[in-house]
Amino acid sequence: MDSRVGACWRCGSAGRTKCARCELALYCSSACQERDKFRHEVECTNICTVKHTCSVCRTVAEGTKTCANCEKVWYCNATCQRADWKNHKPTCQETQTKIVNVATKLQRIFGGTQKMCSFPYYWGNSPAQDLIKIDQNEGEYPDKMAVLLAGVGNLRNVMATVAGLKQSFGGSVHFVLNDVDRQVLARNVFFLHFLWKYKGEEKVAKWLTQIWYSVKIGEEETLKVQECLTELLALPDDTNTLCGGRVTMAAAQWAELRKVFELWLSLLTGEKMAQTTPQEQFRRIYEVAKEGLGFYLRSIPPRHRASAEDWFKTGILLPRSDPRRKRAYRDNATLAAWNPAYDEVLGYLPRRLPPIAKQVGKIAAGINDDGMPFCDEWDYLEVKAQSSGDDLLHMYSHYIGDVVNKFACRFNQGSVSCLVILDNCLNLQAHLPVEIQFDRIFTSNISDYINYPVLLEALRPLLREDNNKSVIITEFINWGMCCPEEAKPPQDDLPLVMRLFKQAIEDLRHEPDRPDWVSRQAGMSSGQAGIMAMIPVFLSAGIDSIAEYFDNWGVFNQYLRAALLAHRCPEPSHPVLSTKDVPKMSKVRNFSGMKMRNFLKELNTVCVRRASTHQILWAQTGVGVDITRGC
Repeated sequence: MDSRVGACWRCGSAGRTKCARCELALYCSSACQERDKFRHEVECTNICTVKHTCSVCRTVAEGTKTCANCEKVWYCNATCQRADWKNHKPTCQETQTKIVNVATKLQRIFGGTQKMCSFPYYWGNSPAQDLIKIDQNEGEYPDKMAVLLAGVGNLRNVMATVAGLKQSFGGSVHFVLNDVDRQVLARNVFFLHFLWKYKGEEKVAKWLTQIWYSVKIGEEETLKVQECLTELLALPDDTNTLCGGRVTMAAAQWAELRKVFELWLSLLTGEKMAQTTPQEQFRRIYEVAKEGLGFYLRSIPPRHRASAEDWFKTGILLPRSDPRRKRAYRDNATLAAWNPAYDEVLGYLPRRLPPIAKQVGKIAAGINDDGMPFCDEWDYLEVKAQSSGDDLLHMYSHYIGDVVNKFACRFNQGSVSCLVILDNCLNLQAHLPVEIQFDRIFTSNISDYINYPVLLEALRPLLREDNNKSVIITEFINWGMCCPEEAKPPQDDLPLVMRLFKQAIEDLRHEPDRPDWVSRQAGMSSGQAGIMAMIPVFLSAGIDSIAEYFDNWGVFNQYLRAALLAHRCPEPSHPVLSTKDVPKMSKVRNFSGMKMRNFLKELNTVCVRRASTHQILWAQTGVGVDITRGC
């Protein structure tokens, strides 16, 4: 759910009519409301103002209360609840047992050391977010805003946020970029220095776009990269400011980033050689994923397939019609990274290496098979709104260049600044100025690796106290792995799954052309042809793609309760968990003096809709908010 105040929840136009049931969803017409009925059902059912039926007397009212232990049944009063306990007890206890079972798994997951064993994420695997959206419905902000990206690394969210600021905004935004991977942070710092060094150059945004996303770049871009690296490495060892004071970091951390810059420059000068070129590694990665790639290409609009296929063959974010394409013959040195299979810091082979890791040598490219400019890093609908056409490479290179240019303007004017911190996100306070407080703290899906109570306890003191819109934003992507049977639609109910998937396809299709997934065969009904047509898309996107249409609200709440239980009862002191220790959902909603923010009531548009992802906004106590559900 991602809606502007006063906008239709379906198409974004001016809204006029409210949903009669929840009185929150707004629509511009009966047609939009009817089209959104299926998608909105899950939201509508779980809004606290909706009338529910008492499980005993069947009274329908707004004041019904859910069973606090399982949240699966509703009662109009305590008398009805007591009367139903004998019948409800087995189901309620079964839910408690499931929470204990999940908590037992989480004890082991969060109790041990988890390592990211992939190549560094130079390209992310989730769309960029505007973390402020100041022109929509987030209220007034101070002239000097501060945003913390804890453990996130990649610059795409920073650039999307700055590009989303209104032209009339005359204040400043200070970003803190934190990651444990020196290679990811080195690339960020290099990009920032690049924009500052070549400010005023007409081509700077185009240069950076290709350096960011292409495995092969032209001689012009390569010379700029070499100049930039040489300048960075000429700075003294005790450097702690860059870009005229716009970028700061500790001198000891600067020394770590220098090692990455030295690697890149040594590849450019020929002092070192990579065993595998970035382009060859890119081809090998997608050769391994050939079957899934085929399904993906068949699932996108036909007019985009040729350009998407071209990207997977070449890794160059330039359309064939662009003359720079023929000049892109130099390996992009800024993609180089130490292969995690050989990284001396790890000292052993991690458990989950990318399939290609053992083939590419010690110096490889930071390319993972779940990250690419389109589909992952940037939102297609936003790209399409700015530059439509058949060629994805043209559309995305144009869109990204525009975002980079908007960011560069404010950065070079001095209204955007960055503090870079190379450390675990739980150690941030040791590196921050005492006086800094944040309007936004974004953790991406770090909560899949660090239990959310630990994150909140560490980050809560950093929220700006005098901004009642300040929030910590957490994401949960892998939570369903701990309760796979509960978190997804029943896979043995094919009619339900295909019905949901068909609806998802219709809702997400924003194209005038009909996908030609399969030719209709003689004797096949339209319904059969429709099912056959959806199979390639379903195999590509998977069952997770219909998560938004499946009511897993209760299951996700159970996961949050299990995670809190695992936090309160760690394995060493609680080898066996008891259902008596299971916290109620009210404890989760008010953990550590915070409140889960109600994205429905307050329409907090930081939330974005992503299949299989739950995103929570945690606000300070006293703001007057209660619960949120992600997308």
